[in-house]
Amino acid sequence: MNSTSHDAISVSGFVTTSWTLVRQAAQGGEQHSRDAWETLARRYWRPLYLHCRQRGDPPDVAEDRVQGFFAALLDGEGLAGVMEDDPSLQDGAQPRLFRSWLRASMDNFRRDEHRRSHALKRRPAQGFDPRDVSQLEADMAAHAAEPMARSFDRQWASCVLDQAREILRDRYLARSNVERFDIFWLHLLPGVAVSDRSAHAAALGLGPEAFANAVSKFRREYGKAIDDVVRETTANESDVKSEILRLIEALA
Repeated sequence: MNSTSHDAISVSGFVTTSWTLVRQAAQGGEQHSRDAWETLARRYWRPLYLHCRQRGDPPDVAEDRVQGFFAALLDGEGLAGVMEDDPSLQDGAQPRLFRSWLRASMDNFRRDEHRRSHALKRRPAQGFDPRDVSQLEADMAAHAAEPMARSFDRQWASCVLDQAREILRDRYLARSNVERFDIFWLHLLPGVAVSDRSAHAAALGLGPEAFANAVSKFRREYGKAIDDVVRETTANESDVKSEILRLIEALA
């Protein structure tokens, strides 16, 4: 996507603050940019796929459009203006959220069949896992009456949680503590029996109180990982708090 097509996916409306992941995608070196785009694709292709399906695209077309959308952004200047201030913003005005910008950009992309077809000739975006499509189709059928914006946000929230879990697991793996991660993770899920808690505590050589404290610490670490993931595509602390609240609402 060259500069002449840049207006199809407009990026005005962002301010120069944090945006760590977006900044890497927009301005990083080649490998860092690709890694950042892979992370963004993993986080957003599921909600964007459902968004296209709810707009009326058949499953294969929705897959192609999401693939083409990320491929076009990766190949061109899709985020070149992310770090530019929008002069239309008044002092103190809040920048738009990245997920909202992304959804609107997909709508623009869908309306431009010529540019979409051109983008599809390029390599597919990394992070898109077609194995999840059947699950997404089932999810859409189960929430047929759900507004599109809520479906998008719910899938976005689910992807944020998935990536936070991956981040935390990698941290435990780096410390050769993946067994502790697997056990502690079970205790963040509902329905763990008292007998299981006792057995898991014994397996780790911990007493009941020490085990309970360790699980509480693990829960806080997971919360911090969620915060870290959200922070990558937000501009300030106020937006981080707003997005965390939106995430909780989306999963309610």
